[in-house]
Amino acid sequence: MPEPVSIQVSGNIDGSIVVGDNNFVVNTNYGTIIQQQAAPQVKARAFVAQPPRAPRGFINRTAELASLENWIATHEIILLHGPDGMGKSALLRQAANLAAAKAMPHGVVMLENIDVDGQALGPDDIVQRLFDALFESNPPLKVNATSARSYLSNTHPLILMDEVGLTPALQRALPDLFPGGAILLAADAPFGADAQRLAIGPLPRAESLTLLASRAELTVDDANRTTLEKICELLGDVSLALVITGNVLRETQTSPEAALQTIEALALPERDPALLALSRAYGFAFGLLRPEEQQVLSVAALTPGVSMTPEWLSAALGNVDVSAFIERLKAMGLLFTNSPRLRLPPGFIIPARRASVLDEQSVLPRLITFLREHQENVQDELGNIFGAIAWAVKANRPADVIALGRAIDPTLTLSGLWDAWNLVLEDILNAARQRNDASVEAWALHQLGTRAIGAGTRQQALSLLRQALQIRQNLGDTTGAAYTQHNLNLLLAAPSANDTMQSKKPVKPQQSSGPNWWMLLGGLMVLGLLLLTGLIFIGWQIFNPLPTPTLTPTLTVEIITPPTDTPTPEISPTLPDASETPTDVPTITVTPTPTALGGRSGEIAFESGLEDPLFVKLLGADASSSELLKDASDPAWSPDGKKLAYIAPVTGPIINIAYPAQDAPKTRQVFVMDTSDGSVNQMTNNAFDKSHPTWSPDGKSLAFVQQTRSGSDIYMIDSNGNLYDLTIDSDGVDQNQYPEWSPKGNNIVYQKLGTDDWEIVMGTLKPDSISGMKLENVPFRGGKPVYGVQPSWSSDGKQIAFVYTNRQDGPWLLRVMNRDGSNQHTVLKQATSLFAPDWSPDGLLLAFALSDDGVTQIYAMALGGSNPQRLTAEATSATEPDWRP
Repeated sequence: MPEPVSIQVSGNIDGSIVVGDNNFVVNTNYGTIIQQQAAPQVKARAFVAQPPRAPRGFINRTAELASLENWIATHEIILLHGPDGMGKSALLRQAANLAAAKAMPHGVVMLENIDVDGQALGPDDIVQRLFDALFESNPPLKVNATSARSYLSNTHPLILMDEVGLTPALQRALPDLFPGGAILLAADAPFGADAQRLAIGPLPRAESLTLLASRAELTVDDANRTTLEKICELLGDVSLALVITGNVLRETQTSPEAALQTIEALALPERDPALLALSRAYGFAFGLLRPEEQQVLSVAALTPGVSMTPEWLSAALGNVDVSAFIERLKAMGLLFTNSPRLRLPPGFIIPARRASVLDEQSVLPRLITFLREHQENVQDELGNIFGAIAWAVKANRPADVIALGRAIDPTLTLSGLWDAWNLVLEDILNAARQRNDASVEAWALHQLGTRAIGAGTRQQALSLLRQALQIRQNLGDTTGAAYTQHNLNLLLAAPSANDTMQSKKPVKPQQSSGPNWWMLLGGLMVLGLLLLTGLIFIGWQIFNPLPTPTLTPTLTVEIITPPTDTPTPEISPTLPDASETPTDVPTITVTPTPTALGGRSGEIAFESGLEDPLFVKLLGADASSSELLKDASDPAWSPDGKKLAYIAPVTGPIINIAYPAQDAPKTRQVFVMDTSDGSVNQMTNNAFDKSHPTWSPDGKSLAFVQQTRSGSDIYMIDSNGNLYDLTIDSDGVDQNQYPEWSPKGNNIVYQKLGTDDWEIVMGTLKPDSISGMKLENVPFRGGKPVYGVQPSWSSDGKQIAFVYTNRQDGPWLLRVMNRDGSNQHTVLKQATSLFAPDWSPDGLLLAFALSDDGVTQIYAMALGGSNPQRLTAEATSATEPDWRP
């Protein structure tokens, strides 16, 4: 091998973070580069974390606080669960100021979401934030649940997590991370954590009356008691609704009688009692605001981060002075200070977005401009940047995706938020390819490959870095290629897992029997070959000198000519065996009666019946069901939850769109109902049956299955009525079903009949010169498409649930995998048929249909492994659940 040639590469060094033995040095121009590094110095932080400030005017909850104090003192994991607006966050903060909490040796660590949807940070990101709250290191240390345990397990804090999304694996890891601490979680719905559970529901009427009157600064007497009690009843005794209504009565000097009349007159579509109460309170308050205050509140509602600055609210409205409006909204409690930033109460996110006088198309472009102009505050604006990137992806603005993504890249890398870093890099890569920007594409591939080294996925890292190197060499980017080559050489020099295992095999000693002449001869031949190779290389160097790059004294990189080995083949993921018996996987214990889910788990539309006429029904959070549509099937909610797509039969002459006109007695077509007024639009009308509609993320298009003369294809219809066949197969296979559109992009997963069985295919929607639009199938990263059926995206687009069976003797497996096909695991094993999984909006639960005693019912389960709960009690059949966003 030739001697290394040392060159210096130019660039901007922002900082570094250590992962194992490697130091990841962040360079904003060319990408992160890796150097060998001794373990950093890690020590506990000098200052004990203090509890958050106790909420002002907290009312009673004495029994709950007594239980919490006892559990904290005995170092339990505690789960507060209930719908938004019930006061979980206030109770959590009040508990953090109890004597038992203040006695924790390492203080109180508070962890909250950074974005409204709570999906920006992954499980390792959450662990990293917990580690950084209790320890400091130089240089910074990147940890995961495994490496952090040796540090965190020796601490004794109270950990507070307010609506933080926890994966099942992280739920199981928490007790081991903090065996000597206490953990207090607040969530909308119960999940699979092994915890002491405390349901937070409406206040007792006497406490509701006290809270409303105290906020309104009223004395309850015989003259107003009945009116105030009626207001409490209409507001469902929900604490947030009562607080806001009382504040508005005080600030606007509105009489209780006038407030009651206004609240009673509000016509609202919500069926969930808690959401209805919050919508009534918000509607009452919003109607009494000045137009400028309504605009400020609308901007706050549409801002994707959990908090925002007054400067952003001003910029969104044309740089007007909004300070007076903000102060009045704070007095009413519609905005509260998270100093120096502002927040909208979480329970009001849905009502505020529905009542908004603005829309995303007018607010989000200004947010992108604002964020690009204020990059000095990246750490504080993480949630807003994540949300802006997600919107820019949906709005087809790749330049903004790249600009925001590259601005946030160093912060994510150096903060150890590598789950989020991966998602942002994938968005940048897709945007670069959309713009045909090879330079940015190479940079994104370099970053993804470098991250893969830290994640320990060697084959993936090799593939990504080789792609980046090839593009940079083709572009003549000598410096960029030097960065990529350096990381690639480090990876190639490191032994693989197989090499390490081979080196550890014991070698049996042999007895000497004199010189081995064949070995000596072979050694001389090898030596001669090496000398000849060296002479050839020296000659080549003389006549073909290396280009001399621009020298800047910032970082020295060794460039070594890589070995010309054969490309590493893709590795197929392990396919589930239908005969497997997974460990620690629940099976269903049938509950005789439906169970109420409650919380933000919300409403589920489902199909009822065995044959025509079928019905679409609505399952409420209280386990009640009501008929929405007769003679309809395959319900699918729009992304905003305001419209419902479904399939219904059409009889009579057909106006054909895609094929020559022909009559048919009956075909099943796609319809859309607006739930606000019940109006219905027929979307398709040709001679072929349709099924399983799915919405695009912007709510403007629908994909669905259409039967063809030879099988079935995935079609799409846009807002202009244009119909596209997305899956025109060149191999003669024409069986494509169950499409599911990614909630955050142009990917559609669906099941396709392969050579052996059904398999799940990932397609990317792209323009096509022949058919107008087409799905270009791409293999899941690291392997072939996964075998299975009926895929379903999680609401954050990070995971896919699907069903697998050998369709002979079972069992039926409900499985979950990452969006790239990795981390496939079974979450439920069932002997009888199991199908049609669907995620709850908060990503904590999976609904599915299961046949028991010949009748199919809908069940739901937490991903942590709790026993599935039956939700329906239909006389014939209940299937195809679809959770309302």
